[in-house]
Amino acid sequence: MSHNGQTPHQYVGMARLLASHQVTASPAELHGILTGLVAAGLDMDGKSWLPPLYDLTNNGLAFSQPVKDMLEPLYQQLCQQLVAGEFDFQLLLPPEEEQLEDRIQALCDWAQGFLAGYGVQAAKAKVSEEIKEALEDLAEIANLSTEVEDDQEAAESAFIEVEEYLRVVAMLVFSNLGQRPGQTGRTLH
Repeated sequence: MSHNGQTPHQYVGMARLLASHQVTASPAELHGILTGLVAAGLDMDGKSWLPPLYDLTNNGLAFSQPVKDMLEPLYQQLCQQLVAGEFDFQLLLPPEEEQLEDRIQALCDWAQGFLAGYGVQAAKAKVSEEIKEALEDLAEIANLSTEVEDDQEAAESAFIEVEEYLRVVAMLVFSNLGQRPGQTGRTLH
């Protein structure tokens, strides 16, 4: 049983679908981008998440319908998790039975995605020192080496610590900049 709320095959199936539709981003990167967008204040209502995602991953071109159909529930789940709070929010990463190197790469992809999504959404946001530092940490995580030294156990526990830290950063940014559903800066009429 995977601890991250995803079924082990969900990630693998998503990766296959993306590849078959010529989307070069990994599921982890897409999830990171969506998390960065929402955490940085993207309006949760509607489809405002699609255009920035296209710009960041698909040269501004729309995804095919099967890709959109796959991303829609992922996005909804992400929004629900962020609103519910830290213990519900999970990163979308490959299942534990995958090679640790691949999982570390996915962690790097997620961090890069988050920074990209955040950058698009919150480019001019005034943020605290704490968030600035956390984003700098994310930039370092995005460039981690995926080489695993001989000590597999130490690498595994470091992986879990970094995953936990990314969750905390996402929640920190969301609690400072995120908008709850229905709480938009404008009236819809």
